[in-house]
Amino acid sequence: MPAKILFQYQSTSGAAFAVAPALVPAIEQLIDQVRGDIAEHRAAGHFVGYMSVPLGADGGGDFLTSTALAAHVKERVQNEFGSQLWILNPAAYSLPANAGGGDYMAAWADVIAGADGNGSDFDLVYFVGPSDGWHFFGANGLDRLGTIASWLAQRAATDPAYKAIEDDPVARRNFIRYYGLRGSVMYDLGCHDEWNIVRGINLKRAIGDELAVYFDGQAIAPGVYQQAVAPGDQTTPR
Repeated sequence: MPAKILFQYQSTSGAAFAVAPALVPAIEQLIDQVRGDIAEHRAAGHFVGYMSVPLGADGGGDFLTSTALAAHVKERVQNEFGSQLWILNPAAYSLPANAGGGDYMAAWADVIAGADGNGSDFDLVYFVGPSDGWHFFGANGLDRLGTIASWLAQRAATDPAYKAIEDDPVARRNFIRYYGLRGSVMYDLGCHDEWNIVRGINLKRAIGDELAVYFDGQAIAPGVYQQAVAPGDQTTPR
């Protein structure tokens, strides 16, 4: 990884993240790209939501699986609310291969807060929970862990990437444990930062004008979304 510096924000979320200096142009380009996509949907009359979804490999998660899971959750939530809602899926965007969590969060913090720092581009923030993952695997009924194990075995039969997980007892156990028992924003550094950013935005907004906040398919009670969580990649501003 390139050497890190602290990339300071101007008039957005107020959060700070350590980023690679060489990636700053790519980060700013990503911010502009996403804001352009948001503007298109706003112009089309859509309500706009942001989806906070864990994508890292910490604790047994698999990037390709989590990316597919994110696309599934986006489509399902949009279908549930109807065609007037568009959900921004961060997994659909990328930075150069050497980007880390702080680099991505430098972009997503600005996107969530918007140019005015008040989250004005969004109506809803949806935090992915375990039942969202269970739905992706078809594990909504009995024997969730067994269903996920079968899902992995079926893909291992034709996909070398999944075969490597299936054939490694530790990797297989971690995969099933992650998606069967965890698979939630609770266990992801960047998602923790996104929660705190959304919390900060809502604390600044008047009662009745807050961003709608959902976790695992359910609206969050005010007393919950006003609570901070441990930071992930966020650093202390200089």
